[in-house]
Amino acid sequence: MHPPREGRVLVSGILADGQMLAAEVSAYSVSQLALREGQRVYALIKAVALLG
Repeated sequence: MHPPREGRVLVSGILADGQMLAAEVSAYSVSQLALREGQRVYALIKAVALLG
């Protein structure tokens, strides 16, 4: 995780197949989910949010 900037935190992780996934998450969500480095998480990807 990268330090919060304007209320947002850049979170990145490595998928099972070795690809990297990056997401911007609100600092509030990081706090509420108690996210920390090295923690295993599950990601739900909304198809309409993907960039071409």
